[in-house]
Amino acid sequence: MNICTWAGGYPRTLLANEPAEHVEQVAKIGATVLLAAAFATANWTVAGYGFTDGAAWPVRLAAVAFSGVLGAGMVLAIDRTTIYLLDTRGMSAWAILFAMVRVATIMLVSTFTAHITIPVFMRPELEQHALEMRETSESHLAHGLITQYDLSQQQSSATESLKRLQKLEDQAGHVPAELIHESVATDQCWRGYRAKRRSLATALIDPVLVRQELATYAKACAVHEKQAQTDLATWRSETNRRIGEAESLNRREFAALDGAHSTIAQRLRSAGGTEAESLVPASSIVLDDLLAHNAGARQKFWLFVLLLLTVETLPLTSKVLGGRSATGIRIGATQEIAALEQRARLTRREDELRLASGLSTTTTDAMLAAMETAEMKAWMEERFPTQAQAMLPIEAAIRTMRNAIGLQGEAEAMMANSPQLAGMLSGLWMQALRDSIDSLTRQRQATGAAE
Repeated sequence: MNICTWAGGYPRTLLANEPAEHVEQVAKIGATVLLAAAFATANWTVAGYGFTDGAAWPVRLAAVAFSGVLGAGMVLAIDRTTIYLLDTRGMSAWAILFAMVRVATIMLVSTFTAHITIPVFMRPELEQHALEMRETSESHLAHGLITQYDLSQQQSSATESLKRLQKLEDQAGHVPAELIHESVATDQCWRGYRAKRRSLATALIDPVLVRQELATYAKACAVHEKQAQTDLATWRSETNRRIGEAESLNRREFAALDGAHSTIAQRLRSAGGTEAESLVPASSIVLDDLLAHNAGARQKFWLFVLLLLTVETLPLTSKVLGGRSATGIRIGATQEIAALEQRARLTRREDELRLASGLSTTTTDAMLAAMETAEMKAWMEERFPTQAQAMLPIEAAIRTMRNAIGLQGEAEAMMANSPQLAGMLSGLWMQALRDSIDSLTRQRQATGAAE
């Protein structure tokens, strides 16, 4: 009962003489405060546990303990104050303002803790959505990089260069028909030469004529043969040159393609690492995207937030609906009476000061008016010279003492700055004081004798 009444805003000393039914009213409100504190402790504990996900266990335990104490402390400190103000002051402007601030704090804190607590209760949905977001992001990034580096065009160019190289290599394995015809014609020419030589060898012809005719035939065949070999060599050289150029172009195209693939893969790995760290179930980005695209998750989230708000505003709701307790009305009335008494005392004091000031002003004006009369002026002319002559030496001595006391600080400062002269200065100062006292004493004695 004591802890319930304390949670309701009242210490045990204020309820010592209250009836049991009045204490029961306060205890019921205190029970709602304790319930809200327990719920806030659990909520903040889960929030601290989820916020330190991945940290070492000592860190997580410290975070859980700190979060739980902070959540309970906020409810117990703020709700107790709010309930006490509402119970003792009623629906006053300041109490309503404080209650509104408390409700705004509850909404802000509950929404914040919900973003940390929800990932613990919605972990399966958030893990799946985080994976989908990473895959979608990687797909979009890959498509953007392919477009940026024009990968399809580079792939097409590399394929075309490879086809051209293969075509040239195929052509290099097949000699053109015209070159084949030249080679065949050269072979036929030499076969004809050999046949002619055999026929002339069997005929009875002058050997000189035979050699001349065969030389002419052989020369023609040699010319055909040399031309055929030259054409074949030229074709092979041109073909090899074109193959070399195609191979060089093909290497450049594939090198550029491989470089683009390597760059894209590297950027995808870098982006994937970043997304793996940021697009996690505990990320607010994943939660907001899930709530925006999943009606079931959105309903679950807002139900949880409403539960938080309902439980944490339960003490204020109970106090507003239940009204003020008898104890609160009594304490509020006592405070109002004390405030009225203090204001009344202040008013009386102000009236007294105004009255005293008025009397002083009136007296001063009356004295000044009396001094202006002829009788008062005559009396002052008769009495003042004698009194002034008697008081003048005394006034001079008093002024001397006041000046001496005023100069005492300077003398002490001089002694502090010049320790070697402290004795002499102290002696002179004491002698001056004694002379002033003796002078004042003599003047007083002379005045007494005159009277």
